[in-house]
Amino acid sequence: MEFIYFKWVIAEFRDSPAKPRIEMDFAGEPTLNPNVHTLVRYAHEMGHHTYISTNTTVLTRELSTELIKAGLDSIHLCLDGITADAHEAYRMGSRFGQIKENIETFIRIKRELGARNPQCIIQTLLTSFSEGQTLELTDWARKIGADAISFKSLSMGTHSPPELRQKYAYLLPKNVELRRKSSVVRKRLCPVIPHQAVVYWNGDVGLCCADYYGEILLGNVTQNGLMHTITSEQALEQRKRGLLRQHDMCQTCPVADADFVRINVNFS
Repeated sequence: MEFIYFKWVIAEFRDSPAKPRIEMDFAGEPTLNPNVHTLVRYAHEMGHHTYISTNTTVLTRELSTELIKAGLDSIHLCLDGITADAHEAYRMGSRFGQIKENIETFIRIKRELGARNPQCIIQTLLTSFSEGQTLELTDWARKIGADAISFKSLSMGTHSPPELRQKYAYLLPKNVELRRKSSVVRKRLCPVIPHQAVVYWNGDVGLCCADYYGEILLGNVTQNGLMHTITSEQALEQRKRGLLRQHDMCQTCPVADADFVRINVNFS
């Protein structure tokens, strides 16, 4: 996302006493945006809580320093196992040793800067490879100075075809209670729709965090602004259908239908 589109969203809340939380982690890796620290700084200075979730692959010392100094409020640093086999089973192409070092470096820089924020949360996806490593991961996270660790259930994807789900089913935890979906119960209402709005890189406004490909577009922030866009008659109808889970993609949404999402362990 270019800065101009970001400003269209943030500037709209300049005089609002209630500032929405700005999460820069939708359908992509936020640290690949060369201007991510600029976006964080602008939103922070405008009074918003800023958050990103990163796989830390390109989280260099320089970028870490820039994000911390920009006023980032919270960050999820992802490591999906305490061994290379566990982490790389899911993060294919990722190097466990480098990721672990990048995370430790980020937290060390925060400490060296004497910064209160961001709140540093280690995030681990619970797979058949990592489900037995929670104690080791918790000990490591506490030791390096993280504020918390979050064990998140594995999503098999909203748009994944059955053959792809079957191919990677071996990643699902053996402990069924740790799976995102363990029952046959289908929830009638979406718990996400009333609480979020999604803005794509080009200013388009989407329905929700499961709409990776912009199947249900509500408008563009450069035309009528975010609030007018999501409260238009057309948008409200689409959001109502989303709330009632009537769109095609709602039928396979792993977020709305989740039985278990995450377990958080706080260290303070």
